[in-house]
Amino acid sequence: CSGDACPTAGATGQEDGALAFDGNDYLTVGNQDGITAAQVLDLNGDFTIMAWVKPNALTGVQQILAAQQTSSPGGVSFGLNGDKLQLQTIGAQDFVTAGAAGLTAGAWNHVAVLYNVTDNVASFYVNGVLLETVTGSTELVVNTDDDYRIGEGFNGAIDEVVVYATTLNDETLYDINHPLPTATSLVKIRYRHASGVVWPHLDPD
Repeated sequence: CSGDACPTAGATGQEDGALAFDGNDYLTVGNQDGITAAQVLDLNGDFTIMAWVKPNALTGVQQILAAQQTSSPGGVSFGLNGDKLQLQTIGAQDFVTAGAAGLTAGAWNHVAVLYNVTDNVASFYVNGVLLETVTGSTELVVNTDDDYRIGEGFNGAIDEVVVYATTLNDETLYDINHPLPTATSLVKIRYRHASGVVWPHLDPD
């Protein structure tokens, strides 16, 4: 991105800094960084996508992580749809929570989707708690090498976007949402986001 099309770096985040989006900008992560979409998110197997988000409002489609493709079926995205969570594959299968996600506008929320390829099931979590499990009617069909975009259509702040090539368990998700204080005297070693593709502090420049 460049100029006004870029999100604002240096916003206060859940973990240090975050990116602030105005609904008309996004951050591109892709081939220009030596990363292809297939390397970021392989939908041939299980995966987990998670992020801390602070939406200014719970309206419209606000993408957290997405790869777009003009042909159908094509791209994939994870984000908000009003007050719901959704995992979408263009021209194939959409997984959308039936009820509100319990998100709070103007506050930090941890959101995650875990996809099990064998059962074709997407499990959605908010703040470390299982919200809903949605079973697909057709298999995910994704065929894209497009760049990934963070924050397209998003109005608010995003921090700690993480992709894992596996489905995390409930305990791990809970631990991510309830970390031990750094000053805890009994902590000898501390691991954060031990495996996966992590963008903890993206700089749009």
